[in-house]
Amino acid sequence: MKVKLEVKNGPNKGKTFEFSEHDTFLFGRSDLAKCQLTNDDYVSRFHFLLELNPPKIWLKDLGSKNGTYVNEVKFGGREQADPLKVDIENVAKFYEKHNLDTINYQTEIFDNDEIRVGDSTILVTIEKDVQPVNKSIPPDDLSADFDIDSLNEIVKSGKPNILSVIPNYEILKLIGEGGMGAVYLAKDINNGYLFAIKIVKPGQSVNPSTLKRFREREMKIAKSLRHKNIACCFDVDFKNGLYYMIMEYVIGNDIQQMININGMFNLQYACEIIIDALEGLSYIHKHNVIHRDIKPSNILVSNNKEVKITDFGLAKDLTVDNSITGGSEYAGTYPYMPPEQIYNFKNCNISSDLFSMGATLYYMCTKDYPHDYPKGKDAMLVNIQDPIIPIEKRIRNINKSLTKVINKSLSLKMNERYQTAQEMQAALKEALIKN
Repeated sequence: MKVKLEVKNGPNKGKTFEFSEHDTFLFGRSDLAKCQLTNDDYVSRFHFLLELNPPKIWLKDLGSKNGTYVNEVKFGGREQADPLKVDIENVAKFYEKHNLDTINYQTEIFDNDEIRVGDSTILVTIEKDVQPVNKSIPPDDLSADFDIDSLNEIVKSGKPNILSVIPNYEILKLIGEGGMGAVYLAKDINNGYLFAIKIVKPGQSVNPSTLKRFREREMKIAKSLRHKNIACCFDVDFKNGLYYMIMEYVIGNDIQQMININGMFNLQYACEIIIDALEGLSYIHKHNVIHRDIKPSNILVSNNKEVKITDFGLAKDLTVDNSITGGSEYAGTYPYMPPEQIYNFKNCNISSDLFSMGATLYYMCTKDYPHDYPKGKDAMLVNIQDPIIPIEKRIRNINKSLTKVINKSLSLKMNERYQTAQEMQAALKEALIKN
């Protein structure tokens, strides 16, 4: 898939921008904008974001002063009666709950669309990959439907059962659910050991992008990583139209669950958990992988106090140029997302994960996010342009050395953060000694 954007008139006439792989592109007057539209006073510094996520392209106005027009239909703009609102925990559920029309701020982009911002008009040309058309339902998909029905019956009845797709495991119960699929607790019928099995839903498994993401990211990455601070993946396979992963079952809770149950952590324990998590993250980085979704719900703490990083659904293998994420929403979770993950998605690096780890530690210690998200202000724009609130503003009498470590990890500039997990880990250990 190739996308070309050509500025047809205005101060930036003649400029062209070409994309061919999944990425996000910030348009505006700011120096941070990958696609700069200069010398146009009606263009905001952060005007709109374009996400190329083959086979779709999405445009999102970032609360620009004058709005973004697509084929003369206006999206966003600050004078709207209903201000832009983005739920930082779950965009889709927020809009459903509040009955908000997402057309107010974002839209899908098609071939020959015209985007107008300020005095600049941009023509979109899309050259899609040619794929064979097959309207018949593959037999595997019918098998997948049968197995999903069996899974639903297990959840509904509470009675364990064995699926034809995974004959050596008895499915006991549902333990987690997300956009890519569901996770079930299962027992190996040969030895009685417990495992977590992740199964991709068949409705999504027919989506080529989702299949590619699962096969080339989760399956490849998760199976290749073996470390005491990473939740292990023992097997991956595709059968009867379903992808599944046999994973280590960690008896315990993730950090978000722990906070929900007990409130925020004390500083000492929070740092000890993050130090262990950084050990696993260092191993991940040494294998040329960026996780890109470090957050409290993706760090597990077992009942034996073992810390394990999980969920490589958004992981980016640095040895491959492109990366896959799903849907029109943006990868990761806003409060833990560094600004470059929004405006320079493809080029996230090790320091991006360290920002997310620092944001996780910040939340563990304060039960607040590094940014405040004012009502009516777009969360993406907050992440891009608003300063981090120093942790000492949230906690009184915090150790200065620890303050320095957390605030450095959360620098908005990538080169001002820690550059390796080991470096951040060593700084945290030293700060604890001085505490």
